[in-house]
Amino acid sequence: MAATFLQKLKHLKNHIMIKFVRFFDPRFDKYRDLPFSALAEHYQSSAEPTLTDEETSAPEPELVPEPEPEPYTPASTRELVELLARTPETVLSRRQRNTLAGLMTFDDIPVESIMTPKDEMTFLKDSDFLGPLVVDRLYKTGQIHFPVQDHKQKICGILRTAQLDPLGISEDEPITKFLNYNLCYVRKDYSLEMTLAAMLRTGSDYALVVDRNSDLVGSLTLEVVIIMLFSRRVADHFDADCDPSAVAERAEK
Repeated sequence: MAATFLQKLKHLKNHIMIKFVRFFDPRFDKYRDLPFSALAEHYQSSAEPTLTDEETSAPEPELVPEPEPEPYTPASTRELVELLARTPETVLSRRQRNTLAGLMTFDDIPVESIMTPKDEMTFLKDSDFLGPLVVDRLYKTGQIHFPVQDHKQKICGILRTAQLDPLGISEDEPITKFLNYNLCYVRKDYSLEMTLAAMLRTGSDYALVVDRNSDLVGSLTLEVVIIMLFSRRVADHFDADCDPSAVAERAEK
């Protein structure tokens, strides 16, 4: 009974399609007297054209890979700094960024911009005596280098408190006994690279800054130069560098 119903439904569908075609377009005359199965077969053959042997055997077009984008190249120092700023800390740590920034600007910073001005320096005389009270006063200044002047007010040496043993100075002794006579002069318009080169040539960790008239205008320590180079203070509290055994046994690398 179900098969009979489906046949009737199919016949009804064919009848409706023929009526629809006759009503809408005379150009469909060639389809009007065909049964539904013939209509379907003709539609399928016209909608899906048969490919020729040449078309079926033609090779598929080769896919050309898209060119990889070229690496970004900064065109200026500013663009490079901006690129570093955008770099995540998983690639460059904050410490590494500061080091790179210090290296990039190291040669552009003049000594005059970071030196200790002359009016902030503490001067001693070569006729002074060094005793416990004087040493205590020097330590309280927070400085470790003290230029010493002769009777003509010319610098004749440098007193370094780091080289003093406060416990070993029990009575007043001539300050000339503790002087370092190795002097290093740099000009206030020197770059930090030129200043570092001068310190290395003279083996000094302290430089006196003069102008083009040879007048003293300030001073600069090697520590400050290193801070500007790495954009940070080099923290290392190990103080037994003169002891080979202590250096050999040191845990830090």
